[in-house]
Amino acid sequence: MENHENKNGNNSSKILIICDKSKDWELVTRVLRTEFRNSEIIEVRSKSELEIIDDFSAVIIDMQLSWGDGIEIAGEIRKKDKTKPIIALAHPKIEEVVLSEVGRGIDCYVMKSPLHYKKLPYFLKSAINWKAKEVEFNKLRETLEEREEMYKCVVENAKDGILIIQNGLVKFLNRKLAEMWGGEVEEVLNTPFTNYIHPDDVNRVLEIHKKRLSKKDAESIYEARLLRKNGRTAYAEISATLIKYKGETAVLAVIRDITDRKTLYNELKRREKWFRALVENSADVILVLSESGEVKYVSPSVERVAGYKPEEVEGEMVFKFAYEEDYQYIYENLLFLLETPGNMKTIKFRAIHKNGEIRYVEATGWNQLDNPIVNGIIVNFRDITDRVEAEKRLKESERRYRELWENANDILYIHDPNGVLLDGNKMAREKFGYTKDDAGKVNLADIIDKEYISKAMQTIDRILKGEDINEVQKYLCRTKDGKELWLEVRSQPIIENGRIVAIQGIARDITEREILENKLRKSEMEKSLILNSINELIIYHGRDKRITWANKTAGDSVNMKPEELTDRYCYEIWHNRKEPCVDCPVYACWESGDYEEGETITPDGRVWFIKAYPVYEGGELTGVVEICEDITEKRKFEKERRLAYEQIERNIENYAILVDEIRNPLNVLLGMIELNFTGESAEVMMEQIEKIQRLLEKLDQGWLESENVRKFLKKYI
Repeated sequence: MENHENKNGNNSSKILIICDKSKDWELVTRVLRTEFRNSEIIEVRSKSELEIIDDFSAVIIDMQLSWGDGIEIAGEIRKKDKTKPIIALAHPKIEEVVLSEVGRGIDCYVMKSPLHYKKLPYFLKSAINWKAKEVEFNKLRETLEEREEMYKCVVENAKDGILIIQNGLVKFLNRKLAEMWGGEVEEVLNTPFTNYIHPDDVNRVLEIHKKRLSKKDAESIYEARLLRKNGRTAYAEISATLIKYKGETAVLAVIRDITDRKTLYNELKRREKWFRALVENSADVILVLSESGEVKYVSPSVERVAGYKPEEVEGEMVFKFAYEEDYQYIYENLLFLLETPGNMKTIKFRAIHKNGEIRYVEATGWNQLDNPIVNGIIVNFRDITDRVEAEKRLKESERRYRELWENANDILYIHDPNGVLLDGNKMAREKFGYTKDDAGKVNLADIIDKEYISKAMQTIDRILKGEDINEVQKYLCRTKDGKELWLEVRSQPIIENGRIVAIQGIARDITEREILENKLRKSEMEKSLILNSINELIIYHGRDKRITWANKTAGDSVNMKPEELTDRYCYEIWHNRKEPCVDCPVYACWESGDYEEGETITPDGRVWFIKAYPVYEGGELTGVVEICEDITEKRKFEKERRLAYEQIERNIENYAILVDEIRNPLNVLLGMIELNFTGESAEVMMEQIEKIQRLLEKLDQGWLESENVRKFLKKYI
C-alpha cells in the first residue's frame, strides 16, 4: 500500500467501509472527508460486494453486521492481505470481544458514537502509517535475510565470536570465539556447547536453545555467562537464529564479549535500579513540546535512549538536542504541525546523544495544542541508528559484493533453471567475448561444447532436485568466436522464499593446464614406448622404497604385468625375501644419495648387474631408478674363456719343456758322434741330427709365436 500525502494533509487512497447501517456509514464518511478529501470511500453492504473488490488501502468494518460476523470477515480480509489496516466499529457491549482481536484480525477499534467517530481520522492515519512502516521493515528484513543466505561469509577476523551448533555439538567457531574461551578451535570442535556455559546459566541457555529448535517463541538476543578455559567467567551477548548447515537444522550464534560493558552495567543497575524499573519496558521516548518548541515533559526512557536525565531535558528547547545541520528541517516540520492542528507528521533526523554520539531517530509529532488536557505537541521518538546502520551495511555489502564479483579472477555467472545466462562478471565477458547487453540472450548450449552440454543439463537437473553438488565439473566450452576454452566449474543454487530461482557458477580457465596435461600424457606415452622397448629392466622406487613404476621387460622377467609389480618391494618379487638383500645397490643408493652399482644372483640362478641412480626434487631424495642387466650368459662365457686361457698357458709351458728335453739328449749324441765316428756313417748320422736340429728350430719358432698368442690373449681376453 502506498500513501500519497499532499501539502494540505489529504490522503489519496481507497477506503472500504463495511457497514449495513446508513446512519453509521454517513457519520463515518462525513468524519473521514474532513481529513481524507482526495480518498475514494467505498461502501460495502454485502459479502458479494466485498468479494469483487481487490484493490483498497484500508478497511473500516462494523463488528455487528446483519449479513455476517464482523470478526470473521475481518479475519478473512487479513488473510488475503496483511499489509492493509483494519479498524473496527464496536458497540460498547462487545468492546471486550473486539479488544481481544486487536493485533490479530483488526489493528484498532472505535466505539460506535458520534463523539468517538471524531477520533477515527487520527486512528486511520496512525494505522496506515504504522502498516506502511511495518511493510517497510518487513521488506528490509526479508532483503537482509535473502542477502545473508545468498552471500553469507564468516570472517575469521570478525570482532564477535561466531558459532554453529548442531545436535548439541559445536560444529564451527571462528578464531575470535576460541580466543574468547581461551582455547584453540580444534579443542572446541565436536564438543558439547554447554561445556563453555557457566554452570548457573546452563539450564536457561538450554531451554532457550530447545525452544529455538522447536521453533517456539525463543529469545533471539540474550545474555549469558561463559566459562573460560582458565575457569574465569566472561559475560556475553548472544544473538542466535536457526539455519541449515550441511542440510540439517542448526543454530547460528553471534557472541559478543560484553564483560567490560556488563561490569559497568551492573554497577549502574545497582545505583539506578529504581529508575530502570520504570523505563525498562519502554521502547520509545515521549515528549510534549510547547508551541515554541520548549520541552514541557519527557518520559524517563529518555535516559536509556539519549543518555539525558529527564530534568536535564525539561525546560530546554528541543533543538538543543538535535544535530545542527538538521535544525532547519526540524523547524520546517514543527511549523507544519503548528499550521495543521490535529495533524500528524513523521520525520527522521539526527540527534546528539549525551555522550556526543550522533544517533538517528524517527519522530512522530501530533499537534494537540487545541486539546486542553495536553496543550502541546506530542512527539514520540525512537532510536533507529541500528536500522539506519543496517541499511548502510546492506548497501555497502551489495557494493563490495558487486565489486568483488566484477573484479574476481575467476569466471562468475548466474543462469536461470533453463540455462539462460542472466549475468556474468568482467572475466566471463572477456573470456567468452560477450557484452552486458547479451545477458538473457545467451544459453549454456551456446557456449558449452555439444559433447558436454548433456552433462551440464544433468547437473542442473540434480541441483533443481535439491541435490548438493560438491564435485568440480570439467567442460569444454566455445567462445563467441569459436575458440576452445576448458573450464572447471562449481555450481550452487540461489534460493528465494524456499524456491530455487537461479544457479550461480564459479568457473576457472584451465585451458593452458589442459594443453600441458595433453602434452604430458603424450610425453608419458612416448616415454613408456621407449622404456618398454629397452631390454634392460627399469624400475622406479618411490619414497617408501616400493616400486611405483616398471617397464615391460621388468614384468616379463617374472611373468607378470608391469602394473602388478607396483606398490611392492623388489626383494619380494625377484628374491622371494621379506627383507632387503645384503649389499643391495638400490638400498645403498638410498643410504648414500649417490650412484651405486653391483651384482646379485636371483634364486633361479640368473646373474644381474644393477645400477642405482638417485632422484632429487627440491634438494630432497625422493626416489631411486634401478636399471638391471641380465649378465648370466656373459658370466658363463667369461668362465669358459678363462678356462681356455688357462689350458693354453699349460700347453705352451709343456711345449717349451718338450723342446728342452729333446735338445739336451740331441746335443749329447752330437758330441759322441764327433768323438767316436768318422767317415760315411758319421756323415749319415750328422745329416739326421741336422734334420732334428732344423725341426727343433721350427719348434723354437713355434714357441715364440705361441708366446705372442699368449700375450695377446692375456691382454685382450
